[in-house]
Amino acid sequence: MRNIVFRAGNHYLLSATAGLRPVQARQANIVIIAKYVFIYNKDYLQINIITAAVVDYFSALLYNIKVEYIRTADERSEDRMAEVLEVLRTEHKYPLSAYQAEVLRLRLSSILTPDPYSRGRDGYLVRSLYFDSFTNKDFFEKQAGIEYRKKIRLRCYGDGGIVKLETKQKQGNLQRKLSLSILRAEAEALINADYDFLLKRADPLAKKFYAEMAANLYYPRCVVDYKRFAFVVPANDIRITFDSCLAGSESNFNIFDKDLQLFPIPPLGGTTLEVKYNRFLLSYVKDALSLDGQPECASSKYCAVRKYSLGGSN
Repeated sequence: MRNIVFRAGNHYLLSATAGLRPVQARQANIVIIAKYVFIYNKDYLQINIITAAVVDYFSALLYNIKVEYIRTADERSEDRMAEVLEVLRTEHKYPLSAYQAEVLRLRLSSILTPDPYSRGRDGYLVRSLYFDSFTNKDFFEKQAGIEYRKKIRLRCYGDGGIVKLETKQKQGNLQRKLSLSILRAEAEALINADYDFLLKRADPLAKKFYAEMAANLYYPRCVVDYKRFAFVVPANDIRITFDSCLAGSESNFNIFDKDLQLFPIPPLGGTTLEVKYNRFLLSYVKDALSLDGQPECASSKYCAVRKYSLGGSN
């Protein structure tokens, strides 16, 4: 087992050994680049290139090793901030009473694994700042039941350590979500309707956000706050969520304010069950849910908060 340092252009690339564990960089003068994994054995060569670069992978063949490039701790932090996530899945919503929600959650807990962030009875806090155009286009399209529509929101969880700028688009029966992880300082700029930093980001999604929000005069409109308890099934990316304690604000848009004054959204004590999955819902999960006869709803938390100033339904 040996380590080899390759050179490509002005960057030094640190290889891993033949084992699966990558070598941790300890030399301060080494810039480590992650994005590539080259695996070779006597039977086949697998090359997975996530980002284009010039890499001397023939040296890897010569030494018969696995080469994996890893970022330093600072660069890994930058990677997390540049994370772009795309999700396309089916979603169904069901209104539940407090009693129905508790019975169903107890039944699911015997066969499903809770989301690691779901601690205690109420799970974790989800708080979002929604943006809308000068004419409140997204709100009225939802009210009109337009098939292809979208929402733009800034979302944080719990203590606000993770912040994402997201767009959620309805495409027929599917929901497509695009998420861009951002810094807290950038989130605070968005709260103040300052979107210029998006043009400085390398991510194409950031520039798309800027184009949409600047061209259509998007401004912060309301804060939506609720508790979420979730179950997860890795197969088909299944998520079963129980959302409760819905509240909102149309006056203070600072989602990081621990003393943010919110007004409750009825029905008090009610819960919204959301069933999300790719392709199809596994039969044992469907049987455990036992939702036959339970009416679906097309409710929107954003519309539920804004109906007091704009009218309409949830």
